[in-house]
Amino acid sequence: MPVEYSILKSILKRLALSNDLGDETIYFIIDSGSYANWLAMEIDICDQGDCTFFRGLNPFKLYRGVNQHEINEIIRQSFLLGRIEASAAPNNNVFFSRSTFKVIDNRKDILAFIMAHEISHILQDTSFVNSLQESKRGRKLETKDRKNLAYKISRDSEISADKQACSILYNANYPLDTCTDAIKFGHKESGDGEETKDDSTHPGYEDRIKSMESYKAELLRKGQDENTFNFGVIEYDREMNFLQYSPK
Repeated sequence: MPVEYSILKSILKRLALSNDLGDETIYFIIDSGSYANWLAMEIDICDQGDCTFFRGLNPFKLYRGVNQHEINEIIRQSFLLGRIEASAAPNNNVFFSRSTFKVIDNRKDILAFIMAHEISHILQDTSFVNSLQESKRGRKLETKDRKNLAYKISRDSEISADKQACSILYNANYPLDTCTDAIKFGHKESGDGEETKDDSTHPGYEDRIKSMESYKAELLRKGQDENTFNFGVIEYDREMNFLQYSPK
């Protein structure tokens, strides 16, 4: 398997041995990243606003056929110029851009926090829970107020995923400072030091660090969860381009 998937597999095994990662299969997918969408739009091989296909391209494959030279160059440039990107979908897919591994380089601990953060979104059913909260609390609000509520719910869910990710790492014997180091690294890499705003989907840099520092102190008081788990089966599918985690 590509070295990037080998790295994910080793981190996933370490996390799963010390944490309950749920009872549903999770798929980890390395794609070309959103920079590929922008490049495709820039060279006009897709309609503006309809270029999401390119983000999902398998970055480990050499493409042939129509626009093969452009597509392969998009993948190359996306790897070189892209940034850290990771996300979780409600159908148990966790996505990483290949450029994430280039930017992080040898900081596997940072990648472990990112992975744990996205796994936490799946374990917490973030997409569904956020939507349900907005529906219950916002159905009688004006449009602007409902949007602000949705942003607030989103920010709260990001803090919740940060906390669970830190707990997962702590149980797996990563240094607690990894939790703040990863947040600092991600914000500095993206050049984002902004404050929390009403239309922010994520907390601002200082608020996020403050929340994590407080939670680290809480974990120290509580101590590690020393349970061990049968982590199940981890399988790589080259043709489909994913790493499959099936818990027992």
